Amino acid sequence: MTIHNTYIYLLVMGIIFTTQCMEQCMEYYIKQEMIDSFTDKIVLDYDGYANNACCIAQTAKIVHSDTRGEDLTDISVLQEKYAHIKNLTFTTPQSKFYDVVTIYNSNILNKKNMIWQLSDTIKEYLKINGEIHALVRTQKHFPSIGEAVFLILYPQVYELLSTEKKGQVKEKWHPLNFDITSKNQFLTDAKMKEDIWLSGYDIISYKEIVYETIMDLAKTKKVIKSDFLKMIEECEFSKEIQKSLYKQFLLLILDKYKRNDIGEVIIPTNATKIHLCNKGPMRLRVNLYVYNNPTDFP
Repeated sequence: MTIHNTYIYLLVMGIIFTTQCMEQCMEYYIKQEMIDSFTDKIVLDYDGYANNACCIAQTAKIVHSDTRGEDLTDISVLQEKYAHIKNLTFTTPQSKFYDVVTIYNSNILNKKNMIWQLSDTIKEYLKINGEIHALVRTQKHFPSIGEAVFLILYPQVYELLSTEKKGQVKEKWHPLNFDITSKNQFLTDAKMKEDIWLSGYDIISYKEIVYETIMDLAKTKKVIKSDFLKMIEECEFSKEIQKSLYKQFLLLILDKYKRNDIGEVIIPTNATKIHLCNKGPMRLRVNLYVYNNPTDFP
Protein backbone atom coordinates (compact mmCIF):
# COMPACT_ATOMS: atom_id res chain seq x y z
CA MET A 1 0.00 0.00 0.00
CA THR A 2 1.43 3.39 -0.94
CA ILE A 3 1.32 6.28 1.47
CA HIS A 4 -1.29 7.97 -0.75
CA ASN A 5 -3.61 4.99 -0.42
CA THR A 6 -2.93 4.93 3.29
CA TYR A 7 -4.41 8.39 3.64
CA ILE A 8 -7.48 7.44 1.69
CA TYR A 9 -7.78 4.54 4.13
CA LEU A 10 -7.27 6.86 7.07
CA LEU A 11 -10.06 9.05 5.75
CA VAL A 12 -12.67 6.35 6.22
CA MET A 13 -12.07 6.01 9.96
CA GLY A 14 -15.62 7.00 10.75
CA ILE A 15 -16.88 4.60 8.09
CA ILE A 16 -14.86 1.68 9.47
CA PHE A 17 -16.10 2.31 13.00
CA THR A 18 -19.69 2.58 11.79
CA THR A 19 -19.37 -0.66 9.83
CA GLN A 20 -18.06 -2.53 12.88
CA CYS A 21 -21.39 -2.01 14.62
CA MET A 22 -23.52 -1.77 11.47
CA GLU A 23 -25.61 -4.84 12.22
CA GLN A 24 -26.71 -3.35 15.52
CA CYS A 25 -27.21 0.12 13.95
CA MET A 26 -29.39 -1.15 11.15
CA GLU A 27 -31.55 -3.26 13.43
CA TYR A 28 -32.45 -0.11 15.37
CA TYR A 29 -33.14 1.78 12.15
CA ILE A 30 -35.30 -0.89 10.53
CA LYS A 31 -37.44 -1.14 13.65
CA GLN A 32 -38.18 2.56 13.26
CA GLU A 33 -39.01 2.22 9.56
CA MET A 34 -42.39 1.27 8.16
CA ILE A 35 -42.01 -2.50 8.11
CA ASP A 36 -45.27 -2.59 6.13
CA SER A 37 -43.15 -1.50 3.16
CA PHE A 38 -42.16 -5.17 2.82
CA THR A 39 -45.58 -6.80 3.31
CA ASP A 40 -45.98 -9.80 0.97
CA LYS A 41 -42.77 -8.83 -0.86
CA ILE A 42 -39.80 -10.97 -1.90
CA VAL A 43 -36.86 -9.07 -0.40
CA LEU A 44 -33.08 -9.27 -0.84
CA ASP A 45 -31.07 -8.14 2.18
CA TYR A 46 -28.14 -6.93 0.06
CA ASP A 47 -25.97 -6.09 3.09
CA GLY A 48 -26.07 -9.67 4.34
CA TYR A 49 -26.73 -8.67 7.97
CA ALA A 50 -28.71 -11.33 9.85
CA ASN A 51 -30.46 -8.91 12.22
CA ASN A 52 -31.66 -6.80 9.30
CA ALA A 53 -33.02 -9.85 7.53
CA CYS A 54 -34.82 -11.02 10.68
CA CYS A 55 -36.57 -7.67 11.07
CA ILE A 56 -37.62 -7.61 7.41
CA ALA A 57 -38.88 -11.20 7.61
CA GLN A 58 -41.51 -10.14 10.13
CA THR A 59 -43.72 -8.90 7.29
CA ALA A 60 -42.06 -9.96 4.01
CA LYS A 61 -43.18 -13.02 2.08
CA ILE A 62 -39.63 -14.26 1.44
CA VAL A 63 -36.27 -12.82 2.54
CA HIS A 64 -32.90 -13.80 1.09
CA SER A 65 -29.83 -12.54 2.94
CA ASP A 66 -26.84 -12.20 0.59
CA THR A 67 -24.02 -14.63 1.43
CA ARG A 68 -21.60 -13.92 -1.43
CA GLY A 69 -18.07 -14.04 -0.07
CA GLU A 70 -19.10 -15.80 3.13
CA ASP A 71 -17.49 -19.02 4.33
CA LEU A 72 -19.69 -22.11 3.90
CA THR A 73 -19.29 -22.91 7.60
CA ASP A 74 -20.52 -19.46 8.58
CA ILE A 75 -23.52 -19.82 6.27
CA SER A 76 -24.40 -23.17 7.85
CA VAL A 77 -24.22 -21.62 11.31
CA LEU A 78 -26.57 -18.83 10.26
CA GLN A 79 -29.02 -21.24 8.67
CA GLU A 80 -29.12 -23.29 11.86
CA LYS A 81 -29.37 -20.28 14.17
CA TYR A 82 -32.31 -18.77 12.28
CA ALA A 83 -33.99 -21.99 11.17
CA HIS A 84 -37.11 -21.01 13.13
CA ILE A 85 -37.72 -18.12 10.71
CA LYS A 86 -39.26 -20.11 7.87
CA ASN A 87 -39.31 -17.31 5.28
CA LEU A 88 -35.62 -16.38 5.74
CA THR A 89 -32.80 -17.99 3.75
CA PHE A 90 -29.09 -17.19 3.67
CA THR A 91 -28.13 -17.67 0.04
CA THR A 92 -26.64 -16.28 -3.18
CA PRO A 93 -29.11 -13.85 -4.81
CA GLN A 94 -31.22 -14.98 -7.75
CA SER A 95 -31.60 -13.12 -11.06
CA LYS A 96 -34.71 -10.91 -11.53
CA PHE A 97 -36.34 -12.47 -8.47
CA TYR A 98 -36.84 -9.64 -5.96
CA ASP A 99 -39.57 -7.08 -5.43
CA VAL A 100 -37.36 -5.13 -3.02
CA VAL A 101 -33.60 -4.82 -2.39
CA THR A 102 -32.51 -3.26 0.92
CA ILE A 103 -29.13 -1.53 1.34
CA TYR A 104 -28.88 -0.22 4.90
CA ASN A 105 -25.09 -0.02 4.99
CA SER A 106 -24.71 3.67 4.08
CA ASN A 107 -21.21 3.07 2.66
CA ILE A 108 -22.16 0.68 -0.16
CA LEU A 109 -23.61 3.24 -2.57
CA ASN A 110 -20.72 5.70 -2.77
CA LYS A 111 -19.08 8.11 -5.19
CA LYS A 112 -16.86 5.51 -6.83
CA ASN A 113 -19.39 2.76 -7.44
CA MET A 114 -22.99 4.00 -7.23
CA ILE A 115 -23.71 3.73 -10.97
CA TRP A 116 -22.03 0.33 -11.20
CA GLN A 117 -23.90 -1.02 -8.16
CA LEU A 118 -27.31 0.30 -9.25
CA SER A 119 -27.14 -0.34 -12.99
CA ASP A 120 -25.25 -3.64 -12.99
CA THR A 121 -25.10 -5.68 -9.79
CA ILE A 122 -28.38 -4.75 -8.10
CA LYS A 123 -30.41 -4.44 -11.31
CA GLU A 124 -29.46 -8.04 -12.09
CA TYR A 125 -31.45 -9.18 -9.05
CA LEU A 126 -34.36 -6.73 -9.11
CA LYS A 127 -37.59 -7.13 -11.07
CA ILE A 128 -38.75 -4.33 -13.40
CA ASN A 129 -40.62 -1.83 -11.19
CA GLY A 130 -38.94 -3.43 -8.20
CA GLU A 131 -37.85 -1.10 -5.42
CA ILE A 132 -34.69 -0.22 -3.53
CA HIS A 133 -34.67 1.00 0.08
CA ALA A 134 -31.20 2.37 0.81
CA LEU A 135 -29.14 4.71 2.98
CA VAL A 136 -26.48 6.93 1.41
CA ARG A 137 -23.93 9.32 2.90
CA THR A 138 -23.33 12.48 0.86
CA GLN A 139 -21.20 15.56 1.37
CA LYS A 140 -23.84 17.08 3.65
CA HIS A 141 -23.17 14.23 6.12
CA PHE A 142 -19.43 14.88 6.26
CA PRO A 143 -17.83 14.94 8.69
CA SER A 144 -19.21 12.31 11.02
CA ILE A 145 -18.07 12.57 14.63
CA GLY A 146 -15.22 10.13 13.97
CA GLU A 147 -14.15 11.99 10.85
CA ALA A 148 -14.34 15.38 12.57
CA VAL A 149 -12.11 14.14 15.38
CA PHE A 150 -9.59 12.72 12.92
CA LEU A 151 -9.49 16.05 11.07
CA ILE A 152 -8.37 17.60 14.36
CA LEU A 153 -5.68 14.98 14.89
CA TYR A 154 -4.50 14.71 11.28
CA PRO A 155 -1.95 17.60 11.28
CA GLN A 156 -0.17 15.92 14.20
CA VAL A 157 -0.18 12.55 12.41
CA TYR A 158 1.29 14.20 9.33
CA GLU A 159 4.05 15.97 11.26
CA LEU A 160 5.08 12.66 12.86
CA LEU A 161 5.67 11.01 9.48
CA SER A 162 9.24 10.44 8.34
CA THR A 163 10.66 12.80 5.71
CA GLU A 164 10.48 9.96 3.17
CA LYS A 165 6.80 9.30 3.79
CA LYS A 166 5.93 12.99 3.77
CA GLY A 167 7.45 13.12 0.31
CA GLN A 168 5.02 10.43 -0.85
CA VAL A 169 1.92 12.36 0.23
CA LYS A 170 0.19 14.15 -2.64
CA GLU A 171 -0.52 17.86 -2.24
CA LYS A 172 -4.27 17.38 -1.91
CA TRP A 173 -3.71 15.19 1.17
CA HIS A 174 -1.54 17.73 2.99
CA PRO A 175 -3.11 19.08 6.21
CA LEU A 176 -4.15 22.41 4.65
CA ASN A 177 -6.15 20.59 1.96
CA PHE A 178 -7.21 17.50 3.88
CA ASP A 179 -10.67 18.74 4.90
CA ILE A 180 -11.76 19.65 1.35
CA THR A 181 -10.17 16.56 -0.19
CA SER A 182 -11.89 14.33 2.37
CA LYS A 183 -15.30 15.89 1.76
CA ASN A 184 -14.86 15.47 -1.99
CA GLN A 185 -14.65 11.69 -1.55
CA PHE A 186 -18.44 11.79 -1.07
CA LEU A 187 -21.18 12.42 -3.62
CA THR A 188 -23.00 15.74 -3.70
CA ASP A 189 -26.79 15.43 -3.50
CA ALA A 190 -27.07 16.59 -7.12
CA LYS A 191 -24.56 13.99 -8.34
CA MET A 192 -26.31 11.26 -6.35
CA LYS A 193 -29.62 12.09 -8.05
CA GLU A 194 -27.91 12.19 -11.44
CA ASP A 195 -26.34 8.76 -10.90
CA ILE A 196 -29.70 7.33 -9.79
CA TRP A 197 -31.42 8.68 -12.90
CA LEU A 198 -28.66 7.50 -15.25
CA SER A 199 -28.82 4.03 -13.69
CA GLY A 200 -32.44 3.65 -14.75
CA TYR A 201 -34.32 4.42 -11.53
CA ASP A 202 -36.95 6.92 -10.46
CA ILE A 203 -36.89 8.42 -6.97
CA ILE A 204 -40.06 7.59 -5.03
CA SER A 205 -38.97 9.36 -1.87
CA TYR A 206 -35.87 11.04 -0.45
CA LYS A 207 -35.41 12.17 3.15
CA GLU A 208 -32.78 12.89 5.78
CA ILE A 209 -32.66 10.52 8.72
CA VAL A 210 -30.67 10.12 11.92
CA TYR A 211 -30.38 6.83 13.78
CA GLU A 212 -28.42 5.93 16.90
CA THR A 213 -26.45 2.93 18.05
CA ILE A 214 -26.10 2.17 21.75
CA MET A 215 -22.86 0.45 22.81
CA ASP A 216 -21.35 -0.20 26.21
CA LEU A 217 -18.20 1.79 26.94
CA ALA A 218 -15.81 -1.17 27.00
CA LYS A 219 -16.94 -2.40 23.57
CA THR A 220 -16.75 1.12 22.14
CA LYS A 221 -13.14 1.53 23.32
CA LYS A 222 -12.19 -1.88 21.93
CA VAL A 223 -13.59 -1.11 18.48
CA ILE A 224 -11.99 2.35 18.34
CA LYS A 225 -8.59 1.02 19.41
CA SER A 226 -8.61 -1.85 16.91
CA ASP A 227 -9.60 0.34 13.96
CA PHE A 228 -7.37 3.28 14.80
CA LEU A 229 -4.22 1.17 15.22
CA LYS A 230 -4.93 -0.60 11.92
CA MET A 231 -5.20 2.74 10.17
CA ILE A 232 -1.92 4.17 11.35
CA GLU A 233 -0.08 0.88 10.90
CA GLU A 234 1.15 1.93 7.42
CA CYS A 235 2.67 5.10 8.89
CA GLU A 236 5.28 2.91 10.63
CA PHE A 237 5.13 4.79 13.92
CA SER A 238 6.78 3.46 17.06
CA LYS A 239 4.59 1.73 19.68
CA GLU A 240 4.93 4.78 21.93
CA ILE A 241 3.67 7.16 19.23
CA GLN A 242 0.82 4.80 18.30
CA LYS A 243 -0.26 4.63 21.93
CA SER A 244 -0.10 8.40 22.35
CA LEU A 245 -2.14 9.07 19.21
CA TYR A 246 -4.71 6.45 20.13
CA LYS A 247 -5.19 7.93 23.62
CA GLN A 248 -5.68 11.40 22.17
CA PHE A 249 -8.16 10.14 19.61
CA LEU A 250 -10.08 8.11 22.19
CA LEU A 251 -10.42 11.06 24.56
CA LEU A 252 -11.53 13.39 21.76
CA ILE A 253 -14.11 11.04 20.30
CA LEU A 254 -15.60 9.92 23.61
CA ASP A 255 -15.96 13.57 24.58
CA LYS A 256 -18.12 14.08 21.46
CA TYR A 257 -20.40 11.07 21.96
CA LYS A 258 -23.33 11.40 24.35
CA ARG A 259 -24.11 8.86 27.07
CA ASN A 260 -27.40 7.48 28.33
CA ASP A 261 -28.42 7.15 31.99
CA ILE A 262 -26.44 3.95 32.50
CA GLY A 263 -23.26 5.23 30.84
CA GLU A 264 -23.62 3.53 27.47
CA VAL A 265 -22.24 5.38 24.44
CA ILE A 266 -24.73 6.80 21.91
CA ILE A 267 -23.32 6.79 18.37
CA PRO A 268 -25.39 8.86 15.88
CA THR A 269 -25.36 8.34 12.12
CA ASN A 270 -26.71 10.84 9.58
CA ALA A 271 -27.71 9.65 6.11
CA THR A 272 -30.15 10.13 3.26
CA LYS A 273 -32.87 7.48 2.98
CA ILE A 274 -33.70 6.86 -0.67
CA HIS A 275 -36.63 4.82 -2.02
CA LEU A 276 -36.16 3.99 -5.71
CA CYS A 277 -38.11 2.23 -8.47
CA ASN A 278 -36.34 0.22 -11.18
CA LYS A 279 -37.45 1.49 -14.60
CA GLY A 280 -35.18 -0.63 -16.77
CA PRO A 281 -31.86 -0.09 -18.60
CA MET A 282 -29.46 2.78 -18.06
CA ARG A 283 -30.51 6.12 -19.53
CA LEU A 284 -28.36 8.08 -21.96
CA ARG A 285 -26.49 11.01 -20.45
CA VAL A 286 -27.58 13.25 -23.34
CA ASN A 287 -31.14 13.05 -22.00
CA LEU A 288 -30.03 14.95 -18.92
CA TYR A 289 -30.10 18.20 -20.88
CA VAL A 290 -33.90 18.23 -21.00
CA TYR A 291 -33.74 19.09 -17.29
CA ASN A 292 -32.70 22.43 -15.89
CA ASN A 293 -30.52 20.81 -13.24
CA PRO A 294 -29.96 17.42 -11.57
CA THR A 295 -32.44 18.16 -8.79
CA ASP A 296 -35.22 18.14 -11.39
CA PHE A 297 -34.80 14.44 -12.03
CA PRO A 298 -37.93 12.42 -11.36
